[in-house]
Amino acid sequence: MNKKYIYILVCVMLLALAGQAITSMRYKSPACDESSHHIATGYSFLKTGDFRLNSTSPPVTEEIAALGMLPLDPKLPLEHPSWDKIDRLDFGFQFLYRYNDNADQLVFFSRLPMVMLSVLCGLLVFIFARDLYGEKAGLFALFLYSFSPNIIAYSRLNTPDIGATFFILLSIYRFYKFLNKPKFRNIVFAGIALGLAMSSKLSALILVPLFIIIAVYKAIVSKRLRYLWLVLAIFLICAVVIFCTYFGEFKPLLENDIDVGEKIDYFSKAVDKLFPGDNQHIKEKVIEVALNTPIPFATYIMNILAETNMVFAKPYPTYLFGVRSEQGWWYYYIVVFLLKTPIPMLIFLALVALFFKRVKAGNAWGEGVGLVFIFAFACAAFASRVQLSVRYILPIYPLCFIYASKLINLKVKRERIFKAILGLLCIWYLIGTLSAWPDYLPYFNEFAGGAEGGWRHLGDANVDYGQDLPALSDYMEENDIEEVSLLSPSTADPAYYGIRYRKIENVEIGSPEERVYAISAIYIDAFQWAKDMEPTAKISNSIFIYDLRKDELKDE
Repeated sequence: MNKKYIYILVCVMLLALAGQAITSMRYKSPACDESSHHIATGYSFLKTGDFRLNSTSPPVTEEIAALGMLPLDPKLPLEHPSWDKIDRLDFGFQFLYRYNDNADQLVFFSRLPMVMLSVLCGLLVFIFARDLYGEKAGLFALFLYSFSPNIIAYSRLNTPDIGATFFILLSIYRFYKFLNKPKFRNIVFAGIALGLAMSSKLSALILVPLFIIIAVYKAIVSKRLRYLWLVLAIFLICAVVIFCTYFGEFKPLLENDIDVGEKIDYFSKAVDKLFPGDNQHIKEKVIEVALNTPIPFATYIMNILAETNMVFAKPYPTYLFGVRSEQGWWYYYIVVFLLKTPIPMLIFLALVALFFKRVKAGNAWGEGVGLVFIFAFACAAFASRVQLSVRYILPIYPLCFIYASKLINLKVKRERIFKAILGLLCIWYLIGTLSAWPDYLPYFNEFAGGAEGGWRHLGDANVDYGQDLPALSDYMEENDIEEVSLLSPSTADPAYYGIRYRKIENVEIGSPEERVYAISAIYIDAFQWAKDMEPTAKISNSIFIYDLRKDELKDE
């Protein structure tokens, strides 16, 4: 195929990806994590260099997103009590809806950099697949990426997920380049990519032991022990990058941190476990260092402790097939993958598994590193207590697209029939995604009954991330509803979107009043009366409307 046409197709598909993301996000209010954790906090990092509002996610994607807001020059509520109290939720609310009067613009422009990161990730998917299986495979992989409902859903949100997906893939790609040619340039690029990945989301920490194991194996099979020293150089560059993303932060562990008393207690308990007996002197020294001794990576270290539940463990209630559990299920993310991934993509992966050895990669190390990551990441997901949504396994999707692209080169006896089947599956894939616009978050495949049936199987951001307040406002206006009783995961201000509402009282969970209820699909299982009743309407398959007013009130 002429290279000019290849580049045109690449541009068309990347534009299609950006177009789907940008046009659909205009209709969405900020997801709960955007308004409470990322939009305002990222901008505070960029403007103040203070990371007190940092959540368990490292800051690089939030900083990148904040760049999009710089032309708007919004005001930070630094004098508001939420800043000193380190209250991210209130700080984010004040930033969007009290100190500035252009929340829609702030949300939109903070999301645009995420769209750009997704476009770069799509380009990398094409390059990676092209390196392994050729240009046609690269185009096929890019097609699968550009029209993936899960990728589009998170490409338009100011959360770390799509940024982490890109940087993790970039790190894997640059590491395989290093394995092939351990030149200075490849070492530097591999270190920078790893640093960006580990500065975007802590799930990227899994790359460190994987790279060590792979480097040891490479050193053994090639009989070149210098790979071990060179991988240490990659980790050193990675550490420098992480340090830079925190703007050279150098402070005590617990300075400007939340719940300091609780964390001191945890440190004390940790000392008791490590040094049983007379350990009061050790305990006092550890606490004194945590409170007063400046160290590099302080916020990053506290993020790791919190994320891995080594210190601040807490249960995460999980919803699966109508049951809620604080223990979770080891197969939770298998179910998520099977129900949230388009069926044609599942068929592609099944065919790849069946015929994997029939198509050889142009580079065995590149193929191997990606496969090891998918396996390790899946095992980590099975063991995780945080079982919330597909976004936690999003980084495996680009690699799945890359491996599925092998099918383009598969040689079979009845090749025309095989190609026709692939074509029909691609059409199914394309139609399924385009028909989901603009509601990509609650996408489910046909196994789950589509978006309308997905809420019966999974909860959390798989269904509703608090993104549909504008759609609720439109419904109320179209149906002359003055007020709703609202229950939503959103942390945005419903009044900003013209929604007059009241909070649902606890007594109404068991016995509703003659009102109009707007209940997030992820909470329906808590309302027995709602579970047994057909909703009056479903808004974007994320908010269910129950109009329980008397008929004469509806007719007024």
